[in-house]
Amino acid sequence: MRIFKKILFIFILLFCALPLYAEVIEGYGIDYNNKDAYTVAKNKFALTNVKTAHDEFEEMINTSSNKDFILLDIAIVLSEYGFFDLSDKIFSKIDDYDISKNYIEDIRHFYYPAKRMKESDLLFLAEAYSNIMYNNYAQEAVIDVINNTDLIKEKSDYVFYILALGYYEIKDIEQSKNYISIALSLNPDNVNYKILKTKILLEDKNKKQALNLFEEIKREDFKIVEFQNKISALEQYVLYKTEKNEKLKDYHLGYYYFLDGKTNFAQKVLLNAISNNKKINKEIYALLALSYLTISDNNAEDNAKKSLKIGESFNGLYSLGLVQLKKEQFKLGLNTLNKAKKYEHGTHNAERLIALVYRITGKHKKALKIWRNLIKKVPEIYESYYYIAIDTQTDTENLLKKSLSYNVNFSPAYYKLSEIYIERENFELAKKYLYNAHYIDENDFRYYYYLSQLEFAQGNDTLAENYLKICTRLEPNYQAIIDREKGFEK
Repeated sequence: MRIFKKILFIFILLFCALPLYAEVIEGYGIDYNNKDAYTVAKNKFALTNVKTAHDEFEEMINTSSNKDFILLDIAIVLSEYGFFDLSDKIFSKIDDYDISKNYIEDIRHFYYPAKRMKESDLLFLAEAYSNIMYNNYAQEAVIDVINNTDLIKEKSDYVFYILALGYYEIKDIEQSKNYISIALSLNPDNVNYKILKTKILLEDKNKKQALNLFEEIKREDFKIVEFQNKISALEQYVLYKTEKNEKLKDYHLGYYYFLDGKTNFAQKVLLNAISNNKKINKEIYALLALSYLTISDNNAEDNAKKSLKIGESFNGLYSLGLVQLKKEQFKLGLNTLNKAKKYEHGTHNAERLIALVYRITGKHKKALKIWRNLIKKVPEIYESYYYIAIDTQTDTENLLKKSLSYNVNFSPAYYKLSEIYIERENFELAKKYLYNAHYIDENDFRYYYYLSQLEFAQGNDTLAENYLKICTRLEPNYQAIIDREKGFEK
């Protein structure tokens, strides 16, 4: 049962906790330093060393494999910075459109300006963005852009967006409102502009227009996890700004921080929001439970029980159910999750976890039925394609790529694809898929297991045995876990 618990915990962590909202060690012979280079370049951008950051991002892209799909994830950050020339370069390198199409379409729809600009202009505006967002020099950035008369004459929507952002940060709401209106008149489909306008309208006390615009944003059909999470976070920010009850305001602010990945801030705000109001406390304790899931089972369970003592909610039931499953209380956990389903709207996280537990406990037919039904309801639930692929062995390669097209950081699909290409003796492609999995988690024992299989297939037995030793050191029971994941025990 200890192996069973470990398998469940790993799968829960990968597939259930993260979809809710959502360093480098030596590669043992593999030269894969993109994560280090990426971190260094991001730090330089934040310090307004923009030209150097741009050049280092470009070098990283130039030296990456054509099958390096993790670059799609990086393209989101580059587009946020205004380095649209670099995100275009990434798109041109990825030749597997089955995986890249959703990312390319969503990134362009969310961030891209209607009018393209010269690289020198992009660098100038990227420096302004860095000063506004990272260095508390919004006033200076706005003045620099206004004084660049040649750039203003270009009438690019992105220039007006940067001005709107700068004025928003210095609390000049009238000017901010004026410039974001110009930006949207030139590029009415840009979602990033719409989000800024929503925040500006909230600061302008124009609640009705802000809510109407947010409803429009909610109707946007984003496929990838990252942008779905941004819109979920925006919803909590809108609720925070429009709520009159101070404790509920804190609850929504805490939720916003949680969805934005700032768990410590979220917990601090939520703990300060606890009061004598039981109805609000129910939601606060439930969200606290959710925030503790990957940190402390005891804290997650305690807060979930405090919440459920007051009344049922999705977050409270989901958090408790997950803790129960990690304790191998499967019948109790499934009962709790079935209750949670009644309170869930849209995300289907309880069903995803129920299907996962059915599969791990050997009830593959029940699990497959849920995954197939989930695809009909929500096509972007990426795990569905993965499990259908490995449990039916039907259209496997295409389904795995479809899974990655919704979440390029879903490492199990890379492992399975690498296995497929090892069997086909396409070793270079197998290695490239393994590189991406290594980028996501360099300490995952699976990486070294599949790397050993790659070397065994090529007749490099000594090297393969060395990788298998690393795999064993990371996870002594690796073979039982791998077998169960492949569905050998049905």
